[in-house]
Amino acid sequence: AVYMAGAPEKLDESLAGIRGQLTKIVNEPVSEEELARAKGYLIGTQAVGLQRYGSQAMLLSLDELYGLGATHHLDYANRISAVSADDIQRVAKRVIHLDAPVVAIIK
Repeated sequence: AVYMAGAPEKLDESLAGIRGQLTKIVNEPVSEEELARAKGYLIGTQAVGLQRYGSQAMLLSLDELYGLGATHHLDYANRISAVSADDIQRVAKRVIHLDAPVVAIIK
């Protein structure tokens, strides 16, 4: 899913921008710099988010509910670190269907 907020008069420009970025993700591997930045963001936000006991309890509960086990989150940073640019492009090609978008515009 992609979300963007913007001025109504820039709707066409916004949709073209989203389509352009999705096309790029499907057709070109992400740069090592962008990949490193994304990994750092995901790992960092998880660490910050787990500083509250309520967040920890929710994560443990959901991991158990999904059958992943209560310690599943402990390996999150390693799993994120292992993702490659090839992994991202392979999954993007599988899940992003530019020929059949579903678009919802809320004004």
